[in-house]
Amino acid sequence: MPSLPKNEIGKFLKRLIIDTRLLIDSNIDSCAIAIKYIDGKFNKAITRKGKDVSRKLKAIKNVPKEIKIRLRIVVRGELFATEEKPNSS
Repeated sequence: MPSLPKNEIGKFLKRLIIDTRLLIDSNIDSCAIAIKYIDGKFNKAITRKGKDVSRKLKAIKNVPKEIKIRLRIVVRGELFATEEKPNSS
């Protein structure tokens, strides 16, 4: 199903047959990331395609630079940005 502009959703829903059941889920564009920690310290971060993004991720305050697990571990997840704009300074 194609994406709808936010201002068109109401019109779309009004056109549906009353008995139609829908499941609407938001779509968040994100980037798959794997972060390797060695002895609890941030070591390296890569994308699904293998691009090293360690420097960029270290600059994000919510990405832990150190964790309590003192093993070699890879944490995988999705990185996405909110609609907030970064500081222009």
